Amino acid sequence: MKYLTIDEIKQAFADHLMKYRGYSPEEADMAVSDFPDPYSNCYLNEEYIGHCEIDGVAYEQNASSTVLWRVGIPNVPDFFFYTYYREEDIESRTVGSYMNARKLFRVDDLDAEDFPEEFKKKRNNKR
Repeated sequence: MKYLTIDEIKQAFADHLMKYRGYSPEEADMAVSDFPDPYSNCYLNEEYIGHCEIDGVAYEQNASSTVLWRVGIPNVPDFFFYTYYREEDIESRTVGSYMNARKLFRVDDLDAEDFPEEFKKKRNNKR
């Protein structure tokens, strides 16, 4: 299991856009500028899953997904990933604490059961 930094998850999403949308590297780089901030992007869904520990540190785990048709980009498969917020950074549970928290991400070993039913339908391309 590999945990990604913000730069690495941005690159994974950029690769997704280049593959499915035909973006050039420059276009993809511009498209992911605010990714993966759910407070800056109306095309991101995030669903709380629970708490976990990574290398002895407590994190809150969320199932995350893009919904690109919301911003006029149809026919591009949604991008699924996990977002982990370091617990000590989000004790106040405010938007600001989540925005500023240390985050990790994961795109491998996703479990469809972790995503809400609406995510799973989209994941299976059943809109």
